[in-house]
Formats: sequence, C-alpha cells, structure tokens
Amino acid sequence: MTCDMTMLALAVLVACAFCVNAQNAAPEPEMRAVNGSLEIHVQQGNAVYAVEHSGSGESTRLDLLQLLRRVTPLEERQDKTDWRLNATVDAMTSAVERLRERGDDLGRRTNTSIAALEAELTSTINTKTQTLATAVGEDIHSLRANITATMSQLRASVDSELSDQRSAINDLSGQVTAITDQLVPRMQALEMQLQALQPVLDTFAGCTNIAAYAKVDGTCYPTSGVCPDPVVMEGVTITIATSVQPDVIEYVPGTLVNFACPDGYYLPGDDTATCLRTLEWSRDPPECKQLTVCRPSEYVKTPATSSTDRECEQCPPNTFSSTDNAATCASYSTCGVNKYASVAPSPTNDRGCTPCPSGQVQPSSSYTGNTCYVYRKLPIASCSASSEYSSTYRCSNAFNGVFADGGNAWATSGQGTGSWIRFNFPQNVRVTRMRYQQRSCSCEWYRQLRLDFNDGSSRTLDLPNSQGPINKDFTYTGAATSVKVTGTQVYTTTNNGFNEVEFYGFIV
Repeated sequence: MTCDMTMLALAVLVACAFCVNAQNAAPEPEMRAVNGSLEIHVQQGNAVYAVEHSGSGESTRLDLLQLLRRVTPLEERQDKTDWRLNATVDAMTSAVERLRERGDDLGRRTNTSIAALEAELTSTINTKTQTLATAVGEDIHSLRANITATMSQLRASVDSELSDQRSAINDLSGQVTAITDQLVPRMQALEMQLQALQPVLDTFAGCTNIAAYAKVDGTCYPTSGVCPDPVVMEGVTITIATSVQPDVIEYVPGTLVNFACPDGYYLPGDDTATCLRTLEWSRDPPECKQLTVCRPSEYVKTPATSSTDRECEQCPPNTFSSTDNAATCASYSTCGVNKYASVAPSPTNDRGCTPCPSGQVQPSSSYTGNTCYVYRKLPIASCSASSEYSSTYRCSNAFNGVFADGGNAWATSGQGTGSWIRFNFPQNVRVTRMRYQQRSCSCEWYRQLRLDFNDGSSRTLDLPNSQGPINKDFTYTGAATSVKVTGTQVYTTTNNGFNEVEFYGFIV
C-alpha cells in the first residue's frame, strides 16, 4: 500500500512537471540512490522536487517506466495545443500584414490625389491672378493717362488765367501809383487853398455863429484859434516840422510837430502830432520810456534808437565788462614775465597782475596763475656719462660743489666730440641757466654743447675759449627731470670733461 501511494505521488509529480514545463523544455526526471533508497528528482522552473522510493531497484525502474508511459500522452497533447496556438498567431500576423499593406496602398493613392488636386488648384489660381493683374494693370494705365491729360489741361488753363490776372493787376497797380503820385500834391495844395479861403467859407457855412465857425463836411469848425501846448514830461523837445504860418510860433490847425525824448529815454511808436481843425492834437501827448541799462558783466547787443530800447547780453566766458552800457566785452589780460595774478578775473573785472617778490620768478609772458617760484640752484640727484677716465674722475665729481680739477673733476676716457654726461633731477624743474667750469688744461675744452631735456626741448650753447666759471642763460624749459649735455664741438680732444656744472631755475 505504501509502495502504491508512493508510485501514485511520483506519477502526479512527473505529470505536473511535464504539463507545466512543456513550453520551457524541462529536463527529464533524474533518479539518484541515496542511503539505500531511490530518490526521483523532477525540476519545475527554478524548483526541484524529490520523491523517495524504498522498493527494490528493478521493480522501481519498471514502475517508473510504466509511469512515464502514462505521462507521454499528456506531453503530446500539450504539443498539439502549442501547434494550434502558433497556427492561430501566424494567421493573425498574416492578417495584420495584409491590413498594413492595404493601409499603405490607400495612403499612397490618397497622397497622389491630394497632390494632383493641389497642382490643379495652384494652376487655376495662377491663371486667374494673372488675368486679373493684366486687367487691373490696363485699367490703371488707362486711368493714369486720363489723369495726366486732365492735369495738363487744368494746369495750362490755370497758368493762362493766372498770367492774365497778374498782367491786369500789374497794370492796375501802375495806374494806382500814378494816380496817387498826382493826387498827393494836389490834395496838399487844395488843403492850403481851403485854409486860405476859410474866411470866405465862414460866410456861407451856415453855422450858428458864422463869425466864429465854418461848416466843413457838415461839421462846424472854429475859424480862428490854436491848439493848446502839448503836455509832455520834463525834458521832451518839441520841434515844429511844418506850419501854415511859418513866421508865427503858434500851433494853428495844420501844424505838424516832432517830439524828442531826453537822454536815457525813448519814444515808442510815432513821434509826430498834427493840430486839427477842432483845435485838438491828432494824438495824446507822448510817453517817453526809460532806456534799459546794460550793467557790468553785460554788453549792448542792440543799440537803442529814438523809438526802440537797447538790448543787453551777458559777456561770453573769459571776458568781462566793468562799465554800464559797454559796447563790447574785453578778454581777460594775462600776466607777463615775473608777474603773477594777484586779482582773480570775474565777469565785471579784469585779472590783476603784480610783480613777483624779490628772489622769485615767473617765466611765462602770458601767465594766468597766482604763483611765483624761487629762483635757485637746482639739486642734482644722480648722473651717468659716455665714459669715465677712472674711478677718481667719476661723473658725480661734476656736481660735488668744487670748482677744481684733479680728483674733483669728471673726465672722459680719451673722448671729445660726441662725449656726454646726463644729470638727473630729483623732481620736476624748469631750467634757465647753466653754470660750468672746464678742465684745467685747454687741451680738454669743449667749444659747443647741446642740452637735451626730457620734456622734449633742447638748447645749443657756444662756449668761449675759456675755463670759467661761466654762466650761460637761455629761455626757460618745460618741466623736466633730466638733461643730457653732449659735446658737439671741441677746441682740442684729450680727456675732455668738466670740473663743475650747475643748473639754475625753479622747482615746479
């Protein structure tokens, strides 16, 4: 009974293993002898199942073979199922491929139809557009031609009419001018005649008081009397320009007077008045207005006239005016040599200059600063030279303060023309004098020197045939920190040099 149950379990296990692992091609069951018993191992996936059987070896083997025969039909059935499944998948795959091919064919035909439709539509649009453009262009050309012709006709008509009107206006203007030229003197003569006939006209005037008034143009005017004296401000001058009775100093009707304002005033507008028949003046008494005064720092831009005020304007930069109503503004003065600006300029005053104190200098001829400088011997900080005769005759001996030769001088090593010595100042200086002494032997004297300052300026000095000490003055240099002294000519060449060299000027 136990053996049968064991065999049954073994069969079930083997059958399950074959069913489950048929797709994975599971390995066949493995029999192992362990401690006198038989174990059957069956693998399912990653798991291994073992069934122990304790029967005899031969019977166990026969039982196992019989069990395997029962399992084999199950494996064959599984294979048939797999075949049907694979056939079904293949059929579905073939159907999908046919559908895809039909879809691709449909897409190609659709694209072809769309392309043909687009081409036909584009051609139609282009044809219509060209036809429309041609028609519009012809219409525009025709319309432009019509407009041009019409404008030409209109312009010709307008020009002709304007020419006729301009000619007529010119003719009329000439006639008016001629008539005016004739009427003015006639009217003046008539006015004089009317005034001369005033007594006769008074007789027939029909005014209430025919003895005192005469009627002119329906108005009665006095037949005698004068205009009152004009009421004007003090200082206004009244001059009779024309008078009906030249010998009588009275303002009878027709008298013309001129007004003139006093100094410092102007009269805006008309400066005349006429005595009328009504014994009244043709204008109110004049009102003179005070002229504007251009103050210091200003100048008269537009002068005053009898009828207009003067116009003032500020002085431009760097100029001034110090009086009222200055015609122009003057430029600031500059200070000359050895002078400095002691008074700062302003729009109302010039720059004031003062001589420098004793012992001080100022070299510029157009100076605007307020500083003078102490004239002095200038310090020398260091030197270099084209050569040195020996350590005893170094370039530093040329500014050691000793005017002597021997071990106190600078001497070159057999150099003359072209030899040089450079002096370095400790700060910016402006130089105007060189004081020097040549070596003791005249066989080592320079004839001419060139001084090159590092501000870019240079000076040439002609030296006398003398040892010195000698002062050589020249115009001030700019601000410099070094000078190179080169011998450009010599009297004789041996070991030329200097006993002593000094420079004078001021420190900037």
